Amino acid sequence: MNSLDCKLDDFIFPIFVYEGENAYKQSLASGYMNQSKVYYKNLTDLLERLHLLGVTQILLFGVPKTRNRNGSKSSFKQGVIQSSIRRVKENFGNNFLVLSDVCLCQYNTSGHCGIISDSYSNNQAKKNSLEIEIDNDKTLYYLGKVSLSLCESGTDFVAPSAMMDGQVLYLRKLLNNHGFRHVKILSYSAKHNSCLYSPFRNNNYLKPGFIEKSSYQSSIYNERESLREILLDIKEGSDWIMIKPSLWYMDIIRRVKAIVNVPVVVQNVSGEYAMMSNILNLMRGKNFPKTSDDARNGAISEDLTHRLDFKLNSGSISVKQKQKQKQNLTLSISSKESKITDDYAEVCNFLTSLKRAGADKIITYFLLDLLDEKSDQVKFKM
Repeated sequence: MNSLDCKLDDFIFPIFVYEGENAYKQSLASGYMNQSKVYYKNLTDLLERLHLLGVTQILLFGVPKTRNRNGSKSSFKQGVIQSSIRRVKENFGNNFLVLSDVCLCQYNTSGHCGIISDSYSNNQAKKNSLEIEIDNDKTLYYLGKVSLSLCESGTDFVAPSAMMDGQVLYLRKLLNNHGFRHVKILSYSAKHNSCLYSPFRNNNYLKPGFIEKSSYQSSIYNERESLREILLDIKEGSDWIMIKPSLWYMDIIRRVKAIVNVPVVVQNVSGEYAMMSNILNLMRGKNFPKTSDDARNGAISEDLTHRLDFKLNSGSISVKQKQKQKQNLTLSISSKESKITDDYAEVCNFLTSLKRAGADKIITYFLLDLLDEKSDQVKFKM
């Protein structure tokens, strides 16, 4: 018997709801995270599918048709995410625990998580530098407006991801004062500055490409900062805390799990999903995507699917592409010693490793892939 089991309720499925059909269709060209994308008018169909598969927790992101400097559409009562929450609750009641992202990056023109300060916008010398200035207090005000609109729509959790100083304390007081004491907070407490968010940004931002966010996101080099941010968010009122990305930060996950008494959420982010998807394609003997969107998302070039050469002191070792042989690998996320073959076993092993490191909840784009592709073999412990 395995000493570690994962329940289906340990997983949260992220969903990007597109307000515009054209933007939705264009995003599908990347080939990444397509299971998590849906045009708003088709949301109910996706939810029905998830419900039948036993998924009970979803994290919603909105992708609007239009954007402006301050991302004001993020708090519209008839906005894409607010309308989506109402649709979930009207059609499925409490069958889904709804967590709603609270940020401005998808709704503004800069792609930054906060409001760019006026002093920065009006200073050409500053604009030419890599440093960005975010107006923390003004951003908190906008995050508050977004959170209230989400609560009014019926969300169970607000999930502030902007990494602004004092955001949890500000939102907790604001929600309490407006009669939403029952709405919980999942804070992106240790959101580390990383290029691993690029596929997400390329699909959902106005402008694709890397955005320098090191002035307000956590540093990979500073473990103490990450721990301090997490403990402060808990003190300020966060019910759950999040660490992201996942693969690079298992040591942080382990340390945090040992010192906190709230659920630890880990996000398997878009770049990690893209890397593993490319590996799976190699194992299946398929070519990697070669569209312009895929190139932006960091897909490996097609020639690497034919031959990988590793230069060593002793010469060159070649790894020829071939179909992976089927193996009787035991799937850890199972209520019994169920067998799963081929590449999805490696996905299961990866997700299980996050659980082993200390994750109570895992946000992953792979969930629907696993449930769809291996529904006859993957049996989650309910």
